[in-house]
Amino acid sequence: MDALRWILLILALVVLAGIYLAGRMRAGRRRPRDLMDEAVERESLEQIHIRADSERKAPSIHAAHDDLDALNDLENLKARVVEEARERPVVPAAPMPVSEPRPVEAPRAEKAPAPAAEPAPTLPDKLIVLHVAAGPSGHILGVQLKAALEADGLEFGFMEIYHRMVSTEQGRTPLFSVANMLNPGTFDPAAMDDFSTPGVSLFLQLPGPREGMESFETMLACAESLAARLGGQVLDASRSSLTPQGIEHIREGIRAWSLKARMAGRR
Repeated sequence: MDALRWILLILALVVLAGIYLAGRMRAGRRRPRDLMDEAVERESLEQIHIRADSERKAPSIHAAHDDLDALNDLENLKARVVEEARERPVVPAAPMPVSEPRPVEAPRAEKAPAPAAEPAPTLPDKLIVLHVAAGPSGHILGVQLKAALEADGLEFGFMEIYHRMVSTEQGRTPLFSVANMLNPGTFDPAAMDDFSTPGVSLFLQLPGPREGMESFETMLACAESLAARLGGQVLDASRSSLTPQGIEHIREGIRAWSLKARMAGRR
């Protein structure tokens, strides 16, 4: 009996040792694969984080527009001037006459409706700008500027700038306007004694109360007169010296715009 017990005990130890060794061998085979799966999971998580960070970042674009600020402000100011000048009371439409009932007639063959005419393309407004810049001193005194503006028939008015006014059927309206070359482009006649500026900007917008070429010639004459009175010089829209070639280029642009305006049924 003692020998049988020893034999059973030894067999049990052998079975336990075999189970332990088999488990170790299976764990040794699976470990590289588990490590590989863990590495793949880590790499996937890193890609997910990188992709999420890139989606959260919004590209930013910063562009400098210092050279265009003055012209943009001038165009905005002119748009406001034109909008206020063009406001007119709306005349109510006459009531439609009420037709009397007619006797019922036999049905007739219906004709195919004529195709609707396509609307004419909208012609954009044309803005023409001239500048009068100060002479060698680099600035124009407010007292001198006020006297020169008034001598050329310009009137201080709405938007706190000067205008060349003309009479129309709807009343007096600006033909062209003169603004301060410095932002915000306005004047204060009561403070002209303590005021100076490097120049002024003259601008007109087509269509206007007068024919386009006539309006430009009037504004050009005013700019040349102001330059002579103030000892300055006339510049074009890009603030370069206005040459005879530049003047003719502006005239050609007005002629081209006027032709398109006539085709579109405008002034």
